[in-house]
Amino acid sequence: MHHNKTGRLSASKYIIVVLMTLFLSGGLLSACGNSTDQSAKDRSSKVTTASHSTKTTSRASMANSHQKQAVVHAKKAAKHHTSSILKRLVYYTDKESAGPTDNYYWVNGKAHLTGFSDLKAGDYHFTNDGQGRSATARAVLTYSEYRASQGSRQGDPLAPPAWPEDNPRVAINFSLTGRTYHGYLYNRSHSIADSLLGKKSYASEYNFTTVPVPKMSVLIKTAACAMLKKPLKIIG
Repeated sequence: MHHNKTGRLSASKYIIVVLMTLFLSGGLLSACGNSTDQSAKDRSSKVTTASHSTKTTSRASMANSHQKQAVVHAKKAAKHHTSSILKRLVYYTDKESAGPTDNYYWVNGKAHLTGFSDLKAGDYHFTNDGQGRSATARAVLTYSEYRASQGSRQGDPLAPPAWPEDNPRVAINFSLTGRTYHGYLYNRSHSIADSLLGKKSYASEYNFTTVPVPKMSVLIKTAACAMLKKPLKIIG
C-alpha cells in the first residue's frame, strides 16, 4: 500500500516535471520565434530602405547626366553657329561682296548678350583688357539719346590706347566702289557710335579703337534706332 502511494507520487512528480519542461520549451520556442520574426522584419526594412536610396541616387544621377548632355549640346550648337557665320564672312570677303543686304551687314538671329544685369536704360560701361587696350563697350540705348545726337557730333573723338604719333595723310582707291579715300591712315573708331549714344560715347577712351583705313565693321543703321519704343541693349 505504501509502495503504491510512493509510485503515484513519483508519477505525479514526473508529470509535473514534464509539463514544466514543455512549458519552458514552448516559451523558449515562442521567444525564439518572435526574435526570428523581428530579425526578418529588420532585414526587410533595411532592404527596402537601401532599395529606395538606390532609386533616389539613380534618379539624381540620370538628371545630372541629362543636364550635362544639354550643356554639351548647347555648346556644340553655339560653336556650329559661330563657325557658319565665320564661313559667310570669309566668303563675302573673298567675293568682294557687301553681303545679302548690300550694306556690309545681315541679321543672323537673336543676340545673346551678357553683362547687362547692373545697367538700366541710359547706362553705359566701357572696359579695357589686361594689356590696357579698348575691350568691351556696353550700353542700354534710349530714343532720347538718338534724337539728341541728330544734326552734329556731340563731342571730339578721344585718342584710344596706343594711338600712333605718326598718322600720315593718304589716298586709297577702293576697286569695289571705284571711289578714292583721302584722309589720315588711322582713324579713331567708336565702338558705340555718336549717332546712337550721343555725348556719352565720348565719356571714355575705351569706347575708341585705332583702326587703319580701309576698315570693315558691323553697322547698325540709325534709322532702326529711330523706331525704338523701348531701350536697346548694345555691345561693341
